[in-house]
Amino acid sequence: QGRAFSLDGPGPGWGGVRDVASWDVLNVRNGPGVAFDQVDALPHNARRVQVVNCVEIGTSRGPATWCLVNWQGFQRGWVNSRFLGEDF
Repeated sequence: QGRAFSLDGPGPGWGGVRDVASWDVLNVRNGPGVAFDQVDALPHNARRVQVVNCVEIGTSRGPATWCLVNWQGFQRGWVNSRFLGEDF
C-alpha cells in the first residue's frame, strides 16, 4: 500500500486511489461529504489523480478531509482523502 496523500504545500498535487477493493470504485460527489450526490466514480486503481484543493468538514465520526479532484483531464468532484495515496 502507498502512503497517504500529503496535503502539505501550496497548490494542487497528484495522487492515486488506495484502499479500495479491486471489485469496487471510489465514489465521487458533487460536494465535500457523503450528504452530497454521487456524480462519478474512480476505478480502484486510478492513478494520476490531480488534487485541486482539500477542505476539512465535521462529521458524526469526527473531522474528515475531502478533496476536489480531476482525473483524465476532467473535473470529477469530491472524494474522501483517506482513499488517496501517493501515486507510484
